[in-house]
Amino acid sequence: MNICIVGNGPSSLKTRNGEFIDSCDIVVRIGHCVIEGYEEYIGSKLDIYAGRWKKLEVHPDLCSKADKIWLLYPPPPHNWHLSTLGSSSIGREKLALERMKVDTSKIMYVPEQIQEDYKSRYAGSLPKMSDALCGFNIPASGTVVIDMVLHFYPDSKIYVTGFDGYFDNTTYYFDKGRTIGKHFTHSHSAIPQYVQLRKLIASKRIHVL
Repeated sequence: MNICIVGNGPSSLKTRNGEFIDSCDIVVRIGHCVIEGYEEYIGSKLDIYAGRWKKLEVHPDLCSKADKIWLLYPPPPHNWHLSTLGSSSIGREKLALERMKVDTSKIMYVPEQIQEDYKSRYAGSLPKMSDALCGFNIPASGTVVIDMVLHFYPDSKIYVTGFDGYFDNTTYYFDKGRTIGKHFTHSHSAIPQYVQLRKLIASKRIHVL
């Protein structure tokens, strides 16, 4: 089985991979992705749509198109979002699901095995305020998606494209003026994620398009 994870970095437009991406058995897209107008490079297929509440709930069209929705949190109640701790995360999720307009049977959460792995792998290396409340935090969405694909589809051949946040660019391929996180590649929290990605590439567990 071939799986392609399409990130939102500008490098996804370096090569016309659209036909190959659409030929994969499963295509995963993340957050504020834009498909229309870029099909030649990133394809149009969408099987799994992954992200956090705020990003998914503003794209109900993509949520309805996908076969599965990966919410990059544990099931609530949880403390993985600073403004919605504990029981308040239940109400926040309910609001998000209403805005996403999806069948809840499509929803999957970060597995407990991955959550436990993050406690040791990223202990003290993700400098966010909520670390003090939950002991650790979720790494970048792309990191979580890669780990979930490896977890659910361990015997598949996995391809990635547009993961520039780990290299030299954190703009979007559809928004070159984006400046949020422009220094991400030099921040402390990116280092262990970058190292982990390079290990996966070197071991040929994932392949960069």
